[in-house]
Amino acid sequence: MASPPSSPPPPQDDDLYRTLNVSRDAAASDLKRSFRKLSQLHHPDKHQEETAKSAATDRFTIVKEAYEILSDDKLRKLYDEFGLHAARVAASHEMELVPYSDLAERFRNDSAPGGPSPGSNSPRDAYFTVTNSFEPTIDATGLIVALEDAEPLTASGLPVFSQVGVSTVATAYVSQKNTVQASYSAQSSTFGKGGRRGGAGELALSFRRQLDAYMNAEATAYVPLERGRTVNFGFKAFRALSQHMTASFEASYDPERRGLTTALTSARSFDERCTASTSWAFGAAPGYVFTWKRDAYDEYMPESKPNAAKGADDFGANDDEEAGAAGRIAWVFEKLTYLIDPMGWRWTGRLSALEASLGFVIRRPIGQNAPLWDKCEPTGPGGASVKVRGHVGAMGWEVEVGGGEKYLLSDTAWGTSVAFGNMGVVWRLKITRSGHRFTLPIVLVSSVCDARTATAAAIVTSLGVSAVQILIIDPWHKKRESEEREDAKMRRADTLKHGKSEAAAALILMKEGIERSRKREEEVEIDGISGCGLLIERAAYGDAKAVQEMRFSSDSLDGREIEMEIADVTDCVQMLVEDSAVQVVSGTKSTLMGFWDPSAYGEKEDLVLRIWYRFRGELHECVVRDDEAIELPLSSHRVDRWR
Repeated sequence: MASPPSSPPPPQDDDLYRTLNVSRDAAASDLKRSFRKLSQLHHPDKHQEETAKSAATDRFTIVKEAYEILSDDKLRKLYDEFGLHAARVAASHEMELVPYSDLAERFRNDSAPGGPSPGSNSPRDAYFTVTNSFEPTIDATGLIVALEDAEPLTASGLPVFSQVGVSTVATAYVSQKNTVQASYSAQSSTFGKGGRRGGAGELALSFRRQLDAYMNAEATAYVPLERGRTVNFGFKAFRALSQHMTASFEASYDPERRGLTTALTSARSFDERCTASTSWAFGAAPGYVFTWKRDAYDEYMPESKPNAAKGADDFGANDDEEAGAAGRIAWVFEKLTYLIDPMGWRWTGRLSALEASLGFVIRRPIGQNAPLWDKCEPTGPGGASVKVRGHVGAMGWEVEVGGGEKYLLSDTAWGTSVAFGNMGVVWRLKITRSGHRFTLPIVLVSSVCDARTATAAAIVTSLGVSAVQILIIDPWHKKRESEEREDAKMRRADTLKHGKSEAAAALILMKEGIERSRKREEEVEIDGISGCGLLIERAAYGDAKAVQEMRFSSDSLDGREIEMEIADVTDCVQMLVEDSAVQVVSGTKSTLMGFWDPSAYGEKEDLVLRIWYRFRGELHECVVRDDEAIELPLSSHRVDRWR
C-alpha cells in the first residue's frame, strides 16, 4: 500500500522490508521463507561466544518483530501508511480488537497539527458495534379469503401493517476485560384494521467484566418505556468449571412486584457437536428447563481430522456390491446415515407453574458442500440449509418449515419459512446483512390451521427453498467461486511459477537420493518375497478439495499443476523414507524440500497431502492435513483398493 503524501515513509533504520531482505510487494510465502533463513542465521543458540550471542539475540529480536508485523495484514497496512510506531502501538495486547479503519483514523489525527500525542489513547481505541433489527408484520388474511372465494378484491381485503417491531443493540469493548452494552426494543400496533392501538418498549443497559480467565459477571438495568412501570435489575455470573463444563447464576428483581427470581444453569459438552444444559429457577417464577443440542455440520469445525485415507473407514469404502438382501439393506442404511449425520438437533423442555412445553429444531445443511446422499465433511459456518422448528405446549402448537442461504455474499444471508399452528399461517422473509436483520412476517390465515393447509404450506415452502437454491444460488456461487479462483491465480502467478521452478531444481538435486531410497525399499524381503519395503506410488499436495477429488488412476499432472492446484510430490515423499518408515513432525509441508504450494489462495489451512503407497506388498492410502505430522506406515491406512 503506497504511503500518502502527508505521511512520510518509515526511516531507513526502521525499514522492515530491508530487515527481511524482501521487496515491499513481497507475498506472505516470501516473508515466511526469508524469516526462516534469517532466524536460523541469527538464532542465539548457534553462537557460543558471549559477544556474538548477544549481537545475534538483538538481531533475532529485530527480525522476529519485522516478520510479526509484515505477516499480519492489518499491521502491515498501518506500517506502510504510518510507520513503525503505528504498527507497534496497534500490536499491543489491548489494541488487538480494534478494526483497521479506526486505527488508521487515529493515526491520521495523530499526524495532524494539534492532534493527540503519539501513543495516547483516544476514544477511537474502543471497538464499537451496532446491530439493528426491523420486523413489520403484514396482515394479508383479507387477500387470502378473497382469492379463495373468487370474489372481487375490496379495500378491506388489502394487506396492511398490523404491527411493527424494532430493536437496536450497541456494544462497546472498552478494554480487554470490560464491555458496555445498550439495547433498545419496541413494538407498536398502530396500523391495525380498526383494532386497539398500542405499543411497548424497553431500554436495557449492561456492564460486563471478565474477572479472570474462567469467570465473568454482568449487571443489567431494564428501563421500561411505558408510564407507571419501574426499573428492573438483573445480575449474571458465568464460570468455566472444566474444559467441558460451565455453570452460571442469574438473579432478577422487579421492584413493582417485589419479586426476586434466581436461576442456576449447568452446561456440559459431551463431544465437539453435543451439548446439554439444565436450568433451575426458583423464587417469584420457579421452573425447570432442559436443553440438548447437537450442532449441524456447518455449525462447527472439528478440532482434528483423523490421519487416514478419505473413505477408508467410510460406509461403502469397498465399491464391490454385496450380494443379496443384506447388501441392499446395508446400502439403504449407508444413505440414511449420509442424510442424517450432518443434521443439527435441538430439544428443549420447559416445566413451570404457568407453562409445560416441548420444542425442537432440526437443521440440515444442503448445497454443493453438503450432498444429501453422499458423505460430506464439516465445513464450518456458511452455506445453505433447511430447517424445521416445532413447539407444543399448554398454550398451543406451531410448526415452522423453511430454509435459506447463511452467507449469500460475504456478509449477507437470506431465509424464508412458513409457520402454521393453532394461531394460523404466517409466511416470513428474513434478510441479514453485517449484523442488521430485516424480518417480514405476513399473516396468511389467522384462524386455526387445518391439516390440509399445514401440509400444503410445508410442501410449497420446501419446494420453493429448494428451487431457489438449486436453480439460482448454487450456479451463481459456482460461477463466482470459479471467477475468484482465476483472479487469485493471476495475482499469485509469479509466486506460483517461482515455487514450481524451485521445486523442480530441488528434485534435480535429490535425484540420486530418491533413486537410492526406492532401490533400497525394493530390495526389502519378507518370507523370500522382495519389494516389501515402503514404496510411494503416488503423492499429491495442494488444495484440499482438488486433492480429495483426485484418484490414483487420474492423468499425469505434468503441465497442469497450477491449473489443477495440485503438485506431484511422489519423489519428494519417497526421499523421506528411511528404514521403511516416514516420520515428519507437524508443520506446513510447503517447507519440505521439493514441495511447493500450488493453491490459488495460498492459505495453509486449505492444503492437504494425499499419499498412495505399498508396504509389505499391501495397498495403503492416507490424507494428511498441512499442519499434521506424517507417519507411515500405519495399519489404519490399509485399503482393499486405491481410490
